[in-house]
Amino acid sequence: MRLYSILLLTLALLSAASSTALADTPATAYSLTAVNNEDNSKRSLRAIETTEDGADDGDEEDEEEIIFGLSKLLEELHLAKMRRSVRKEIKAADKIKAAESAVAKKLAIQKETETRLINGWMAETKNPNEVYKALGLEKLGRKAKESINYPIYLRYEEKYRLTMRARMNRIKGTVYA
Repeated sequence: MRLYSILLLTLALLSAASSTALADTPATAYSLTAVNNEDNSKRSLRAIETTEDGADDGDEEDEEEIIFGLSKLLEELHLAKMRRSVRKEIKAADKIKAAESAVAKKLAIQKETETRLINGWMAETKNPNEVYKALGLEKLGRKAKESINYPIYLRYEEKYRLTMRARMNRIKGTVYA
């Protein structure tokens, strides 16, 4: 029980001493708008040590040794994040390559289909006007040139004209692609 009473007495004395110190300070010391705060400049919360001979270097080395373990962990964490981001970039690049190859494959198939279609029309010797109608360009009117089928029509028309010109000049077996 004595220990509790000693602690209680010590606490009471400390609180009394601190409240008397607070009562001694003037109200202008706490004021933010007061012009003359010379009393506040005398008291500083930071301890400034000036050592000219460098005798304090041992403490900094101890702090560096303590922080060294933490800095090593932070460095490894940073490296792990970098590795993860590199893996993500590689995956993204692979996805882009796969998408590009899929688009290239699709374009190759589309080009092959167009070539077969044009060669079929050439075998039937269809007139370019008939092909124009078959592609649905006649219904579009002025917007026919904006259609995705218009380049097919142009390719067929060019091939048809060259083939007919070659036939008129009596050159057999000439088919321009």
